[in-house]
Amino acid sequence: MMNFFGIEYSLIRFNHENKRVQLCLKANEILKRFQQLNNNKTISELSQIRFHAEDCNFVIEGIPLKPYHSHPNNYYYVQSNMILRREQIQKIVDKNEFLMTISAFPRLGCAACTHSEYKSDPLNSFESSICCSDHFKTSNHSTNNIHHQLVGVVVVCKLLSKLLVFSEYLHLYDQLIPLTSIFLSLTTACPIWRGYLSNVDRRWNILSRTTDDRTKEEIENNILHSSRYSSVSCYLSQTSQIYNDIKINIDHEVYQTLINNDCPEGVARHFAHLFLRDPLYVTDEQVYPTGD
Repeated sequence: MMNFFGIEYSLIRFNHENKRVQLCLKANEILKRFQQLNNNKTISELSQIRFHAEDCNFVIEGIPLKPYHSHPNNYYYVQSNMILRREQIQKIVDKNEFLMTISAFPRLGCAACTHSEYKSDPLNSFESSICCSDHFKTSNHSTNNIHHQLVGVVVVCKLLSKLLVFSEYLHLYDQLIPLTSIFLSLTTACPIWRGYLSNVDRRWNILSRTTDDRTKEEIENNILHSSRYSSVSCYLSQTSQIYNDIKINIDHEVYQTLINNDCPEGVARHFAHLFLRDPLYVTDEQVYPTGD
């Protein structure tokens, strides 16, 4: 098993003179500086880490250059590599700019919450957001896509796993399900939204509501019992099928196609359930197919 422990950093600018803290919209610029240093090999430790852009131009994700393997000795280097990422990128940013690993910036969506400052223009913007300008988006992310309005501004931390055997992935997926409620409780770190103190303290609750695009018919007839981003509907591995006590609707044509192609029954039901939803993310090539 090989793992990338990725951390997403929010770029924050402190203006002590005016007592103002803002999101800094210059992730692309900072990544170019880092790439230049890497090309010139002026920092020897750069060979151990890498950074790349995320959906928003105030977020940078740092990962190790090479994945960690399953041997316990590899995990000895995780913390030191995380420290190295912060140290190296902090050398590149300007004075009064800092990288912070926060669940959600408390004033995201408020007026003048970014540097530089931009006003939202919902009638003419790609995102049609009433509180966030298109300048929030990273310029090298294509705008020929269909996104939900606020998905792009939710700051997340993630673990990317690449497993050698497909059955290992199914087993790991099922084993993590009972732990998700515990992890969720540990992320109660964002009770402030658009500058207001609220009774919502988890980022997941907001993201789940943001991506709930079910129709009235789908809700009333219980065709889809949850948002796109919600708790899982079923276990995947064959040994865990006994725990699937929630009745889910599926696309029978998709299910049969997968079964006919030797897909495990639990996985086939999972994807057949997902395919009940209309596609939310559509690329330019899917809208205008090339014909080949």
